[in-house]
Amino acid sequence: NTTLVIKTKSLKAKEVMESLNAELIGTGGNGFCESDHYFHYQLGIVDVEIISGFRVKTFNAEYVYSYNSKEIDFCTIYEEEKITIPMIPVEAQYLLYRMMCWFEPNRRIKADFISLYLQNYGLEHLVVFEKALAQKLPYWAIDEVKDFMKGGQ
Repeated sequence: NTTLVIKTKSLKAKEVMESLNAELIGTGGNGFCESDHYFHYQLGIVDVEIISGFRVKTFNAEYVYSYNSKEIDFCTIYEEEKITIPMIPVEAQYLLYRMMCWFEPNRRIKADFISLYLQNYGLEHLVVFEKALAQKLPYWAIDEVKDFMKGGQ
């Protein structure tokens, strides 16, 4: 799961994860994925990434999901107790993971799962794809987004 947060809340999110005894696995970018703050945690069997100011730079393109509180979805996991985690829209997750596939091959699996989800359940946050088309995306990403928006893919 990926959680994008506004910069002023990222350190608070870090405190919450630590209070849940989540294990910090990684921090920092790789030249293709950059962010203002990045914390990758393992919480039980769930990976949680807390990111602010996230951007993917690849294929001579860049995709940035701008935080919008009206587009946040929630995921509930159960460990010893019920934990609800806010998540960025699946539409944004799809684009982010899809653009990461060539330099992080394990991201293809996530992109494929998200693609199946969107095919089966449709778009909940169409505006995310509309805003993405205004950015400099790779040609294939533009085609995929347009297909999803038409109800295809």
